Amino acid sequence: MTKFDDMLNILASREAKYQKKELENYFINNYSSELQKEILKIKNPSIYSSITSIMQYKIDISEIDEKRNKIIQDIILNKVDLEKEIFTFFTNYNSIPFMEVEKEKIESAIKSNEVDKVLKEISKDWLTKYIIYYFFHDSFYNYLVNLNQMLRYLRNIKIDLINQEHLSFYLECYNLTKMSFADKINFFKNNYLRKDITAIFYDDISIIKQHSYQNLVNSLLNIRQANDLKNTKLTNKYQYPIYYLNGEKFNALIRHISFNNGRSKEEYQKYVNSQKEKDYYSFSYISDKNISIIGNTSGFTLLYGNINPNYITHVYHDDAGSSYLLKEKHFITNKYNEIHTPESLIMDTKYYNEIVIKKGQNGIEPSALVCFDEVKKEELQFAKEYHLPIVLINSKKYYQSTGYTDFDDYDTYSL
Repeated sequence: MTKFDDMLNILASREAKYQKKELENYFINNYSSELQKEILKIKNPSIYSSITSIMQYKIDISEIDEKRNKIIQDIILNKVDLEKEIFTFFTNYNSIPFMEVEKEKIESAIKSNEVDKVLKEISKDWLTKYIIYYFFHDSFYNYLVNLNQMLRYLRNIKIDLINQEHLSFYLECYNLTKMSFADKINFFKNNYLRKDITAIFYDDISIIKQHSYQNLVNSLLNIRQANDLKNTKLTNKYQYPIYYLNGEKFNALIRHISFNNGRSKEEYQKYVNSQKEKDYYSFSYISDKNISIIGNTSGFTLLYGNINPNYITHVYHDDAGSSYLLKEKHFITNKYNEIHTPESLIMDTKYYNEIVIKKGQNGIEPSALVCFDEVKKEELQFAKEYHLPIVLINSKKYYQSTGYTDFDDYDTYSL
């Protein structure tokens, strides 16, 4: 058995996720025209797509992508038995590098004499995955998540942001799961000559995201235009501008910093320019329906109004996992980016949400200091030092979650 065969066996097993570095080293360091020829001999696009996923950010694989599409096209159009509803190369299933779960299904089916039934089920499932991968260069699950985010936002705003013919095609692709084997084949025959579906799809996602981000920014409390919130009695008491939220409706973007890193101007500057937050900041989006924020037990809470929507990189209804944001590394999280209206983000938030925004060359300047229930001495001192007005929130008039629970099972991708 060759090293290449060894790598294929790893990709087809549960070990792939544990040996990702070894797989990357092999396929990237040994990339050559000879290796490409070996890759193109593979008749299992599930394995093939795993290889291209490993390689796609390291080398130019446009030629491989083109040939991969031709392989999938050939399999769907020429290597099927419509009467049995299976791929013909599955009949020699002992030589096919199935994934581990599928191997177990087939081994079990052999014992119960139900191989034909199992191969039919696997073929139907694979056919859907092949078609989605052919058009979108992504897994069916990722496609479904992205599609649902698009659809939810479009339903909420009731505006035709993207071409309706595009949307109809995306929905047809989703409905592949409900089609018969023959109908899936016919769908592919009718559409496989479509060009640039991947680019069109992600352009449409980008259009919707930009609308969403601008919508979020437009909803933010603008302290310069909030004269009706300025409280004369409190302003006179503290001899400093105080804006009071005492049950009024509002939306705001806030960010919390700890006492240890923000006690003085010098320490504050060190904090906002530290390696930990070199490129991105994490914010919470709050409203009169939920004032829970990240890290609001001690320290200073800053309010932001002047946000560039083009710098928003990630929105999530829960903690976005941005603890991976370390030093020179780029923002990485296993939580997918959601697309929300201001209302849907608050509605989906069970404890606090997180919006990650690129810092930009000049940083992001706060527009006010937020205090809850009272203005403490150190908060007043901090506000004066940075010439920030104070927004005082009477927390008793607003909902605030009292504890964190894990929402990873929260279903945001069912249509």
